[in-house]
Amino acid sequence: MAASAGSVLGSTSGVKTVPGSSLMDIDEEVRFVCPNFVSDYIFGVLKLPEEFCVGKGQDLPERLLLHVPPGVVWNGIYRKGRQSIEGVEKMMSFYCIKPYHLIVFDYIGGPSFNLKIFNPYGVEINYNFFKNSDTPTGLEGCILNPSEIEVDKLGGTLSYNVYHSGRSICEVVLGNKHIRKTEVYKVLKRSDWESLGIVESMESVRLSFRNITWLVKLVWRNGKLYFDRGWYKFAKAGKFGIGDAVVFHKTDWPQKFIATVFENEVLSKCNVSGVGQRDGVMEWFKMASPTFICTGEMEIPRVFTNLSQFKLDETVKLILRDGETISVKFCSESNFLFGMRNLVRLYSIESTDVMVFTLVRQSTFVLSIFKFYGMESEYNAVEVCKTEAMKKVCLEDIIILSDSDNSEEGMAVEQEQDAEEEGEGIGEEADEMPEANVSFRVTLKPSHVDKRQHGVYFPSSLYSTYKRWTNMTNIRLICGAKVCFVSVLRTGKVCRFGRGWSEFTTANELSEGDILQLNYIDHLTFQVEIV
Repeated sequence: MAASAGSVLGSTSGVKTVPGSSLMDIDEEVRFVCPNFVSDYIFGVLKLPEEFCVGKGQDLPERLLLHVPPGVVWNGIYRKGRQSIEGVEKMMSFYCIKPYHLIVFDYIGGPSFNLKIFNPYGVEINYNFFKNSDTPTGLEGCILNPSEIEVDKLGGTLSYNVYHSGRSICEVVLGNKHIRKTEVYKVLKRSDWESLGIVESMESVRLSFRNITWLVKLVWRNGKLYFDRGWYKFAKAGKFGIGDAVVFHKTDWPQKFIATVFENEVLSKCNVSGVGQRDGVMEWFKMASPTFICTGEMEIPRVFTNLSQFKLDETVKLILRDGETISVKFCSESNFLFGMRNLVRLYSIESTDVMVFTLVRQSTFVLSIFKFYGMESEYNAVEVCKTEAMKKVCLEDIIILSDSDNSEEGMAVEQEQDAEEEGEGIGEEADEMPEANVSFRVTLKPSHVDKRQHGVYFPSSLYSTYKRWTNMTNIRLICGAKVCFVSVLRTGKVCRFGRGWSEFTTANELSEGDILQLNYIDHLTFQVEIV
């Protein structure tokens, strides 16, 4: 079994070899992901994991070659100081790479990388979809300035397909009557609105793709439910089309519902022909949620299950990239894989880790695991998860934070003032502290909750922990029912939270005087408790 897996993993089908470069041995292969979430997305720029840049990245040439199936090669410029690949505007335009698209990098030696691109539906894109487009500049404008609503919709699509499982309550396939301008709209049947918990005493509901909401008033006529013109505004904002499927699911807020849209021609935007795949079947991916970590169950992305080749047996085999094979169960009625708790424990899978599935034969996938900070797992099987605290976190949602528009100029002045207020002794020689005991407590001041990204400072005693961080480092904060990503600002031995901090305080409804206990539980991860 291990030998068979190795032959699959060593395949370089569809890659155009460049003179002067050599393919790496599978044992030396270096792979990582570039998630392109909102806080990381910059048009024409692909951010690289810090661990790769301080390792293999030290020897990379400035000019890079990016190989995309089925053998197309794009140029990129490696910026070592910024830990990124730049100058890829044309590539991102050609493949319409927007926020919430995931890119898997496979470093094959010299200046060359193999790339695979995944959309928010959790599957590979159609690499030839825009091949005959005559208006690349139009695509570039769309990507360069995506609207806030479009980004919110993309984030909701990824959350439903990639992060969560089994959230669908009801589904409506749109016809012309649902999207033309009129007074009222009959969208939901009785069985649908009853299953959503809507009752005749309700006067309105709020509909959302993720965060932005639209108020829709309810019109009741003879026991039938109609939406008012608020539905038309919602449909127009989401650019709904005839034949699109809208899946409704509940939220934790009364009378607020999330709508996830599957476009009528969604399969045409996906790699249904399996370009670049040895078995002609596209790959799919999921992000580990706390629910998955606790239950070991996940729903296979809907688009993948709609493939004509999709057919799995009751027992599915997962081949890890270390050659180990784990058997799990498949339920055809719900398209769920379950019985994966042992996998979670053995390979220390944590919340927001990325899992990529490659079908290699009937009911057998090669499973690749990438840590949330980007690098591929080392696949060191252990008896229990190294971070027991992660098992205790029961999240309902992941919040992917957007960048702030606030300027961060004058940072040094703010740092000096806040350091005097806090009396934290910033600038003193750092004390070495074992990672197992890294923690600190802070009382929030007015500046910490003023929504101007004035994050708290790290005490100087944590310098040994943050001394390798840069202004591009993102920290994961786990607080109660939410996971937030916040960047840091660091100059010398001074370090504080920056962009994303205000979204973190807002999401957790923090206010002046609240006391936070921050425990460093894993790489770039703090468990935050409100004392």
